[in-house]
Amino acid sequence: MRIRIKLAGEEHIPGVVGFWKEIMDFHQAKDPFFSMREGAEKEFSNYFREVISADDAHALVALVNKEKVIGFSISAVKYHPPVFTETKYGEIVDLAIHDDYRHEGIGEEMLKIIFEWFDACDARRIELRVAAQNMNGFSFWEKHGFVECLHVLNLEKGA
Repeated sequence: MRIRIKLAGEEHIPGVVGFWKEIMDFHQAKDPFFSMREGAEKEFSNYFREVISADDAHALVALVNKEKVIGFSISAVKYHPPVFTETKYGEIVDLAIHDDYRHEGIGEEMLKIIFEWFDACDARRIELRVAAQNMNGFSFWEKHGFVECLHVLNLEKGA
């Protein structure tokens, strides 16, 4: 079994979307915020296609046996308002590895490639969001030097 990490292409979209659906089901079980509307898979497929072709975004896939998607990441270069000394930053939108392949260094290898891409884009600050209930994800990011900076609060107002 050989695992490869490479830039995502059109041919990877069905595998990424299937894996993304599994991740969303996991998150939805912990927090109803992650409930998906009808057509969400098609929308995510379109979004991932846009990411693949964008100059300011970067998508990776981790593949086993040359074709099965067991992980993916989405990263982008973004800008804060021009009131800050440094406005450009990198955002890791998603980085996920299938449960069966965790703790094998795949996430770390993907993160290394993401960091290299951010370096090439001159994005020195890197931000991301982690679901409050995702302690595995939180531990992964802490292990790799990420620290809390802001807390995202929300309020669900009555319908």
